Amino acid sequence: MKPLDAVVSRVSPVLKGAHYRRYGPTFNRERESGLVHVVNFQGSKWGDEFTVNLGVQIRELWELEMEAGYEVARRLRIEMPDLYKRTPEPAPRKPSKYAFESECQLRLRLGQLIPPYQDRWWKYSRLEEAIKQVSDALTESALLYLEMYSSREDVAKHWMTDSPARFDGDWRVAKSGRDLLLKARLLKDLGRESDADGLIEQALKESEGTRWHGWAVWVAQRIKDHQDVGVPRRD
Repeated sequence: MKPLDAVVSRVSPVLKGAHYRRYGPTFNRERESGLVHVVNFQGSKWGDEFTVNLGVQIRELWELEMEAGYEVARRLRIEMPDLYKRTPEPAPRKPSKYAFESECQLRLRLGQLIPPYQDRWWKYSRLEEAIKQVSDALTESALLYLEMYSSREDVAKHWMTDSPARFDGDWRVAKSGRDLLLKARLLKDLGRESDADGLIEQALKESEGTRWHGWAVWVAQRIKDHQDVGVPRRD
């Protein structure tokens, strides 16, 4: 058994006891329709260590990102055919049967929630100590923290706000404007049109002169054209 597999198997009862389903090194728990909590175990490419990633995915925001990425790639092939003639034809992404941590809108490392509150990796060579620390951190910190993001209303309340119960500054995301647009879509679905419009305006200003401006413009228009079909309720 590989070292990471041993870690996942040993910690698995903690997550399964909290109603998470396992998919390899990743665990999912759906809190309301399309809103999924994610815990992922990641081994280091350098060898003797691993870390734990946390995330929250909202399915319709993931779908918007995938649709936008496909549309931008399609337009680039039309506008610059010589540059992209050797690249494969873009194809729309199909949803997988579970949520990947890398495709969550909110992402955080477990080490950010426990002292000294920074990115942390555990050693396979100290396996028993690592398993205990990770199990305790999940039980006492991470799962409770994720519970504060159990509905779309919760996410809207805490994401990119001064709330103490928020993910720490989108620290694993490179483009803050991307998150502004995704939150705008979330707010629109919740009936907060004016708040959504303000975030769209801010995101478009931030994107001016950047290489992702075309993406931002397309997403902004898509959000404005979107008709609210109702927010799924928690089961």
